[in-house]
Amino acid sequence: MSKLFDKYTELKRNNSNKYYLFKSGIFYIFIDQDALYMSPILNLKLTHLNEKILKCGFPINNIDKYYSIFKTLQLDIDIVENNNSKNTQSINCNEFIFNIDTKKFLQDISSINPYSLSISEAFQYLEDIQEKANILLKKIKL
Repeated sequence: MSKLFDKYTELKRNNSNKYYLFKSGIFYIFIDQDALYMSPILNLKLTHLNEKILKCGFPINNIDKYYSIFKTLQLDIDIVENNNSKNTQSINCNEFIFNIDTKKFLQDISSINPYSLSISEAFQYLEDIQEKANILLKKIKL
């Protein structure tokens, strides 16, 4: 059928209780039975991946919005980022979001030029870093 569907069936064989969200271009999509289940819950339109396989999804920049829904509904979702490789691994949605947030946090820290800050700006920046670090620490405890 398709490499994406083959990967989906392989993952479902390994753990049929999880839902798998695949990165496809600029979208994250659920396919087949996962799409049928998620479509009404997330209010996503069902379309066809091909003549036999259904899909539904959302733009990748909306992951935070849908992550909060997944978390609220306690859905067990793994994200599959690189589905073109034979060694494609899925990652739990909580860990995936934590990794994104950690990368953003580190990029924010590394982008600052400490020599360009006044003392009050530096103090404010340190407070912001502390607040973001505390948020990340709370996510670790999930």
